[in-house]
Amino acid sequence: MVDIVMHCVIIILKGFLMDILTRLKILGSGSTYLPNPELEFYTVMADSIKEIERLRQEIVRLTPMVSTNNKIRYVGDVHGKIAEYVDIVKNVPCSVQVGDMGAGFVPLANLGPNHRFIRGNHDSPEVCKNHPSWIRDGAVEGDTMYIGGAWSIDQHRRIPGVSWWHDEELSIAEFQEIILLAERVQPRVIISHDCPASVVSKLFGLEPIETRTQQALNVVIEVCEPELFIFGHWHTNVDMVIGNTRYICLDELAYIDI
Repeated sequence: MVDIVMHCVIIILKGFLMDILTRLKILGSGSTYLPNPELEFYTVMADSIKEIERLRQEIVRLTPMVSTNNKIRYVGDVHGKIAEYVDIVKNVPCSVQVGDMGAGFVPLANLGPNHRFIRGNHDSPEVCKNHPSWIRDGAVEGDTMYIGGAWSIDQHRRIPGVSWWHDEELSIAEFQEIILLAERVQPRVIISHDCPASVVSKLFGLEPIETRTQQALNVVIEVCEPELFIFGHWHTNVDMVIGNTRYICLDELAYIDI
């Protein structure tokens, strides 16, 4: 009798687990889960639940910005000028700084959950990850996606681990995850430190260097075609519509309320 009951319980549990897996496959893209009927679904389920839990934590962390109808102030590169940055955002309810805050160079301000920043190429990735105001690369908040990092043209003049970091750009694997997520959630707004290579010549009249970040951002805008793309890195102010996307580049300590 006990064996019969255990057998029934196992059948029910397997059905429940397979139902979860089916839902996860629907939520994911084709490249996320291998379409192998012999796949150990317990392992896939565990990995998927871990990812979902991470995303839930990110949603909770970003909820204060989602829950307000106020405009957000977007701020250009700070480069360690923290006092000027604090003065820019102190009288607005929400702000996002678009990278090169100065992490790893100077102590950063912590102005609470509504004033955040993404990572630039002149920010220590490790310092950023340990700061409560940092927005994780690839995070999605409402209809907005955040993508930090970039390539440093002056890295040959910098000191590894002190003023330059080998992981200043996201890896190919990290970009692959971001591209798949952008394709799935279709963000209306992208906040990045750099811009896609495909728009460099139109925005700045220069030939793109085609860095890994710029090439990956090319793919991101192809799979989701955002309405708005805000970034820094280029130390100039530009506001231009290309195709169906409005590109806004912010100069150092420049800002815009949207």
